[in-house]
Amino acid sequence: MGDEYLKELRTKFWKALRLKFHKRRSFLQPGDHTKSGWVQFKVGNMKESKNVGLNLRIHWLNNCLSYQMLVVYLGHPKPPDTKHDPAFSRLWLDFMCKRQNEIHNALGYELERDNHCRIEKYLKAKPVVADIRKLDAWQGYITDMRIQAEHLHTAFQPHALAFNEAHLNG
Repeated sequence: MGDEYLKELRTKFWKALRLKFHKRRSFLQPGDHTKSGWVQFKVGNMKESKNVGLNLRIHWLNNCLSYQMLVVYLGHPKPPDTKHDPAFSRLWLDFMCKRQNEIHNALGYELERDNHCRIEKYLKAKPVVADIRKLDAWQGYITDMRIQAEHLHTAFQPHALAFNEAHLNG
């Protein structure tokens, strides 16, 4: 199956995911990004998260045979400046890693630290086996993704607010 077929499946999958989140009245709403292998949500203080640069993403991996939940920090310095700052990203990652026991306890599993990108910093869950080609499994995948996304949001919310307070308000 070619890249175009998978791209079409991902587009349809993300549309189905957005519809399910909307129907369930989830407090998280996926963004409009539908043509790539990932979808993104805002996390933390919803009013300020655009300035803070903290997001939750779901990525399709391995030719769409698995997906992964990630918490992503884009490294914005204090608002209103919108330049991405690698040092600020490292500050966020260090801040969250100091709270990793609390986060892991809230989630019930550990997240892997990914510090390889210059600006974006990630905390990743283990990939979940899921084949996008199995159309009859989509609703189950979407339900699992919604539950995982809401759980990640809840686990990170107090820490995102604490980071904002310590490094962005002042």
